Parts: sequence; C-alpha cells; structure tokens
Amino acid sequence: EGALDASSPALHRERAEEDAREREGEMPNAYAIMQELGARDAHDLLSKGSMTIIDVRSREEYKKCRVKTFPWQSVNIPFTEFPIWNQTGGLSKYRPFRLGVICNSGQTSKQAVVRLTRVYGFDPAAVSNIRGGINEWILAGYPTEQGDAITE
Repeated sequence: EGALDASSPALHRERAEEDAREREGEMPNAYAIMQELGARDAHDLLSKGSMTIIDVRSREEYKKCRVKTFPWQSVNIPFTEFPIWNQTGGLSKYRPFRLGVICNSGQTSKQAVVRLTRVYGFDPAAVSNIRGGINEWILAGYPTEQGDAITE
C-alpha cells in the first residue's frame, strides 16, 4: 500500500523534478563531477608508472590499435563485459590503482567511469576518463601498438 510502481504518475513526476534540478545545477550529474585527463596528462602519468589504463573498446578494436604501455599498465575490459568482470571479482583487483579509462572518442569511457564509481564503488578521485579517447591520443602523437596483447 502506498508503493510506487514504474507506471505511477507520482514516480514520473519525481524523476522529472530530479532531472530538472540536475539541469539547473542544484544537483551535479555524474558526468559533471567525474575526473578527466587529456592525452598529455594521461601520457605523463603512464610514463611515471602512476596509472593503469582500462580500455573499454571491443577486443577487435583493442587488437587493431591501443595505447602503448608496459603489459601490466593496461587491460582490455570491453564495457559490455563489465557486469561479468564485476560478478567474478575481476574488476576489484584494479581498485588500488589510479585508473585511466579509454575508448575511441571518450563517450563510452565516460559511461564506464560512471559505472565504476557510482555502481561498483570505485574511488571517484582515482578513476578518470581519458578525454577524446584513443583518437585524441593518436592526434597528440603518443605511441600506440597493435596485435595480440598479453591478456589475463
């Protein structure tokens, strides 16, 4: 009694009001408060050994072109596989690390950062979207590699 179901007008009104508050800046949305790094900052952190890359593109895309790193500095976890990796504990081993999440253009990696921080409980200060993705990385002239990588 009194419970709201998905078809409830009160629930729809509540969600609409929340969306309006978000748009008006009363409540920051997940994208507005996420950490972001440009290609240069990401490259600097990788060079210092201070960051691990999670590449959320498909295995095929990763094989064609990826950020050149030492094998232990990068992992390919396609965004579509996040639930499986989370359920099996595969994601949790990356909790202690500073993470840079990358995709092709920076859009899917934004979604992945939100999933890692808001759903899976990773520290928002330690997980950053790499703005512009692999495309920006290439345009900046930073090294890439291709072919099979050492996988877990």
